[in-house]
Amino acid sequence: MSFEHIAYSTAANNSGGVVTLDTFTPLTLIACSVEAEVLGVSARVNVRYEYCNYTGKDQRVIAAFPLPAFWELISCRVDYAGDSVVGLHCVTLPLGVDVSAAAATSITAMPRLTPDSVVATVAAQRLPWVVGVGSSVLIGATYAVPLGELSSMDEFRMHLPREIFPDAHQPPSSTMEYTSLFTIHWPRKLPEGLTIEVKCKMLVPLAGTVRVLTEPNSRETVAAKVDYCGDSAFHLKYTAPLAPRVRNGYEVVCPIRRTAEPLRFFLEEDNGNDVNEEDKYAIAIAFTPFT
Repeated sequence: MSFEHIAYSTAANNSGGVVTLDTFTPLTLIACSVEAEVLGVSARVNVRYEYCNYTGKDQRVIAAFPLPAFWELISCRVDYAGDSVVGLHCVTLPLGVDVSAAAATSITAMPRLTPDSVVATVAAQRLPWVVGVGSSVLIGATYAVPLGELSSMDEFRMHLPREIFPDAHQPPSSTMEYTSLFTIHWPRKLPEGLTIEVKCKMLVPLAGTVRVLTEPNSRETVAAKVDYCGDSAFHLKYTAPLAPRVRNGYEVVCPIRRTAEPLRFFLEEDNGNDVNEEDKYAIAIAFTPFT
């Protein structure tokens, strides 16, 4: 494991991830995993992407991590062939700017941008490896999401912006078949496709069904598996094939009750490894004194 500083750069929207050093073309995205953990009024989001080299030749690459507006990048990491690089990051600059505005700053713009491109700021990091044909690179980042992005007075609403869902353009099947003839089998680190998992524990009771939306304020939902734990917690999982372009990201919404009962009973789960399966659950009591 090694540690490397990351630098700010700009790239066309949703063209980050693992890109080649010479042309800044993304490798092929084969898996995207988004895991969000919400506790009361704070959230932590882990994103992981797996890219495969189907370019027909070995490549030197750069990792470009998205910086969604109002999200704080905590850490980032890249894994390849048993080695890893951890990015050292100090300050987030969550700006979406046009090319002219980016040129007026000290931020270096990646090539392949045109004057009318809509670009986003990314945290870029040069990687020390040469990625072989047919092999895959796993990159991941952890973000903190502030209170204002989570809920309103009577509704829990968490927006997963489109910046964290890279465009997935598959090469022709003939290219992939040709590559497979000259490469050994490379084990995958993530399930193929898109996976969104949200573990949420609210401080107030839920007042309705948890839904996943693909359009803001839309009534149309996508099918997702939701397990409820007591009256104030849930575990959501959504899987789908990778899309060539995610337009507006996803939203997880649920009505909530803004109450503070003097006495509440709810179920708690122990996720540790030192407790027997039959002892992982317990009834908990929360007491809110009157003032």
